[in-house]
Amino acid sequence: MKTPSFPGERLFTSSFLLIWITAFFAFAGFNMLLPILPLYVMTIGGTESQVGLVIGVITVITVTSVTIRPWIGRESDRHGKKFILVWGTLALAISAVSYTLATSVLVLIILRLFHGLPWAATTTASPAMVADMSTPKRRGEAMGWYWDCLQRCHSYGAASGSLPQQQLRL
Repeated sequence: MKTPSFPGERLFTSSFLLIWITAFFAFAGFNMLLPILPLYVMTIGGTESQVGLVIGVITVITVTSVTIRPWIGRESDRHGKKFILVWGTLALAISAVSYTLATSVLVLIILRLFHGLPWAATTTASPAMVADMSTPKRRGEAMGWYWDCLQRCHSYGAASGSLPQQQLRL
């Protein structure tokens, strides 16, 4: 492997690793909810068909986030990607915790719809930051490592989300 010809070619900087770790926990946290939500819906009095509705709202989260991504992108250019990423990450955590306040399936669906807003912020700002901080020569590699994070989170997040079920024998 060729040694970088200038310091800016270094890929695994502290900034890159911080974004990768932030994205890892954001994506893993999102995926941790998937195995837990069906049981939670049943706990708050939902039916099996309502479980499907709540889990199916992932597509609504996607619709919410896709709809506002252009606005999020503009705001990240205006206020800074770091600000949007920090806001999005904190709001993701609050969104996940807010599910515990749901007293009905309808409230849970509404909370999941709002969950799309910080999801859009996080998934828009973090890859943009990775692209900005990498050199053109290593941008493809940087994006590959970044999206590798997403793939790992699908596995680790869902698996760790199922641990409480196993421990509580739910």
